[in-house]
Amino acid sequence: MIIAVDFDGTIVEHRYPKIGKEKPFAIETLKKLSAEGHRLILWTVREGKRLEEAIQFCKERGLEFYAANKNYPEESMYTSRKLDVDVWIDDCNLGELPDWGSIYEMISQQQKQEKESGFFHKIIGKGRRILSFMLILLCLASCTSYQKIPYLQDIGAVNDSTEIQALYDARILPKDLLTITVNTTDPEVAAPFNLTVPTVQNAQNTNTITQQRSLQQYLVDNDGNIDFPVIGQLHVGGMTKNEAEEQIKEKLKPYLKETPIVTVRMANYKISVLGEVARPGTFTIGNEKVNVLEALAMAGDMTIWGMRDNVKLVRENADGQRKIILLDLNQADIVNSPYYQLQQNDILYVSPNKTKAKNSDIGQSTSLWVSATSILVSVASLLVNIFK
Repeated sequence: MIIAVDFDGTIVEHRYPKIGKEKPFAIETLKKLSAEGHRLILWTVREGKRLEEAIQFCKERGLEFYAANKNYPEESMYTSRKLDVDVWIDDCNLGELPDWGSIYEMISQQQKQEKESGFFHKIIGKGRRILSFMLILLCLASCTSYQKIPYLQDIGAVNDSTEIQALYDARILPKDLLTITVNTTDPEVAAPFNLTVPTVQNAQNTNTITQQRSLQQYLVDNDGNIDFPVIGQLHVGGMTKNEAEEQIKEKLKPYLKETPIVTVRMANYKISVLGEVARPGTFTIGNEKVNVLEALAMAGDMTIWGMRDNVKLVRENADGQRKIILLDLNQADIVNSPYYQLQQNDILYVSPNKTKAKNSDIGQSTSLWVSATSILVSVASLLVNIFK
């Protein structure tokens, strides 16, 4: 018989993506079935490195499979995920997984019955196996989908960590727009140091220019400098908001008798989120601090087709160098990543999964051909019935 066996929750306890403890007598039973001539196929949601870890785990204990996630070793695992097998052993079946002694008895009894049964019973048995296959496929798809959907899996690795993360403070970059205000007890004294925007008012056909309290913003140049009233050029690139405020206070000491209140704010702190999210767009951050999960929340979260383990972050540094960082939001340790907190002008791109990518190939022309083919088949069927 050809037997497909699940790994997590069936051979070992369910600790995905880690490998749990071996279930009692699981490997010994499978080794006995293999020795009796049954062909064993490992059928699991694991892929790539995690699949290799599962295969190696079994191999070290003397259990080798004919194939893994394939009907035969030479089959491409991307051509089909269906298997042509006689028995499926999976903890996702309806009801609890029996102990491995009972599983061995069930397989032996089934093999005996198939040998003794006639053609009619074989057909019925085949139908039952097909139904079992469909049920297990649904369970497998459900398990696979669930494991790829939740954020922040394996939170123990984060909660057990003793590493203290420093609080994030945004730094000023070239092309940032800054709003800087200087305040003293006497507003007239501070007025020369506040860059105001003059406005023109018309009064009885006479143009008069009046100063309003509308502040003009400072554009940081490519060298990280701004031109500040009275003081002249200031270098603020790479500084935090507090560092820039302290520098301006020091520069103002020769001009003021009291220590002023200086406030520096970033007026264009923006991030962009696009790809498989509900509401892609560019968002302005008022408090100059936002992390990856908050950015996704502002974009309405990922759609069901978004790949949680394949989120790309596009970032440009102060020198204009761009880099793309791959983020895996399934893993809880993303919160300790240096890229968890976003900086101004960051772009998050959520990649679509294979299902969405394949569906995108079906355009209007494909739908038209399908509709035309359906009509032709219907007409042909009608003509056959008429001239029958």
